[in-house]
Amino acid sequence: MTSRSEGTLGNFSRNVPFVFLFLLLLIACSSTDIPLPQSIGSMRLEKVQSGEEARREIDRLHGKQISFLRGYIGTYVAENGSGQLWVSEHSSEREAAEAIEKMAHGMKQGKQQQFRHFRKMMIEQRAVYLAVGMGQAHYFFQKGAEVIWLAVDPSLAKEAIRDAVRKIK
Repeated sequence: MTSRSEGTLGNFSRNVPFVFLFLLLLIACSSTDIPLPQSIGSMRLEKVQSGEEARREIDRLHGKQISFLRGYIGTYVAENGSGQLWVSEHSSEREAAEAIEKMAHGMKQGKQQQFRHFRKMMIEQRAVYLAVGMGQAHYFFQKGAEVIWLAVDPSLAKEAIRDAVRKIK
């Protein structure tokens, strides 16, 4: 005959795998799924905007509403400068590619007068566009269905874009 405590212990030990799976699921669901690295170059992530707040800011920056599913903005700081990383998730890679091409074409044609020295380069086998303006270096590129824009102080630019491209894959 088994004692009551042995029966309870037996039930508990049979349920341990389920409790463990439940806890893993709970942790996974509660973790943030924001595609922003904790650091870029020497800068650390200080502030995150997402949801409607990020959507309004991205639309404001474009001067109109643009089509994308989700947006994220990370503000990064270092002792000698700062930067912002903007990520917009689109419904498909094709839609993201069209957004990149539209921005690149507009800058190439001089439609964005606040930007100059526009050029395309390859970093880590990825096409990256660069423009200079408003006291910062501005880089943008595509990763799958995401459009990524990095605005960063010139003294941090080279290290920051290389690190961003490596970390956002």
